[in-house]
Amino acid sequence: MQPFRKAKRADKKKVIEILSNSFERDLHIGWYTGNDHRKHRKMKSLMAFMFESSFRYKDAYIGNDMKAVALWKNSPGNKMTFRLLVEYIRFTWIFGFSKIKAISKLEKLIHQRHPQTEDYFFLWIIGTHQDHQQKGIGSSLLAPMLEAANQQQKAIYLETTNEENIPFYKKRGFEVHDEVEIESPTRMRIYFMRRLPK
Repeated sequence: MQPFRKAKRADKKKVIEILSNSFERDLHIGWYTGNDHRKHRKMKSLMAFMFESSFRYKDAYIGNDMKAVALWKNSPGNKMTFRLLVEYIRFTWIFGFSKIKAISKLEKLIHQRHPQTEDYFFLWIIGTHQDHQQKGIGSSLLAPMLEAANQQQKAIYLETTNEENIPFYKKRGFEVHDEVEIESPTRMRIYFMRRLPK
């Protein structure tokens, strides 16, 4: 039996819990949420929005042991669902329009570093609960999509702000193809990585 499955609607709460725990101290996510008393509320809203964005195309995966999650954006198009709209409105309300504007600017910068013509896989976020990290759980969740990318001859793109993640991805065939430093509100370097099909 595969160590993962496609996430179901009933998994949403657990997905939010795992990702919020996994990325509690992540620089990129922290850039979104800030560090004030509203951080956890913002974190849950962000993860709920990301889940709905991936779930609409069945690109959300969860480990059978309920300890790790991977959200992909592999399907072209921009289909809106009622649940995604609700999460987007909540997300906008919680973060505020000025922050949403900054987020949109950052997302545009990131998108510009992705291929504009070729079809590819995009690993939006992958996280393992802190109590179960360094046990190979994330690797098992990632491996099937690496195989699918090879079979379909598609590249995989992702971003990370954690330098410690780079060796992990390099061992799996990824390379850093670009990087950029963001100054505000806190300094953050984003590493853009890709894996070409074999």
